[in-house]
Amino acid sequence: MAAGVTTEHVFNTLGFNTCPSETWATITEQSIVDAYNAAYGGGATSATVNGRRHWVLDSIQSNGGTTSSPDTLTVNGMEFGLKALLTIPAGGTAIGTDIYTVSTVQRDTTYIFKAGRKVYELIDPKGNVYTMQSYTTAVAPKLTLKRLSKIGPYDKLPQGWRYRARTLSQDLNLTAAGTTQIVNDYLRNTFQINPSAPK
Repeated sequence: MAAGVTTEHVFNTLGFNTCPSETWATITEQSIVDAYNAAYGGGATSATVNGRRHWVLDSIQSNGGTTSSPDTLTVNGMEFGLKALLTIPAGGTAIGTDIYTVSTVQRDTTYIFKAGRKVYELIDPKGNVYTMQSYTTAVAPKLTLKRLSKIGPYDKLPQGWRYRARTLSQDLNLTAAGTTQIVNDYLRNTFQINPSAPK
């Protein structure tokens, strides 16, 4: 951790297991801290449990960088791989904690959405479009893929924000080359900026 800066190491189960709910339920912030410090020689002081998450895309392509890191972490028998590094000012809130707040993250991936797939988008007051990469049942345990089309047009959207679902007429390759911008809605679903999306 550099002076005045906190680095978050983001691990997930993609490529390792299907994140079974029974094991996931046993994982706590303290168990993550303990496992990380045991594996990497200490240094972790806090953790955030952020899931379970469900991808709403067809495939993910790693383009190098942290996304291709060989580092892993095993917590309560469940294996995770390092997928991203996030840097925030020391004392700041974890990225994704402040809803409808855009954050920059380090990422080298291409998210692939095939033609015919329905995508779910947030549009900020400036007209920037963010495409959902994953939804979570952490806040709304009964949330399912079928319900995503109807979760957005509430009074819980901040002034000037919009939510929509649309069906792709052609493939969408959403690429992050080094860094990208993400935002979370009030259900903690995660969206990545999509400069090519129609306004």
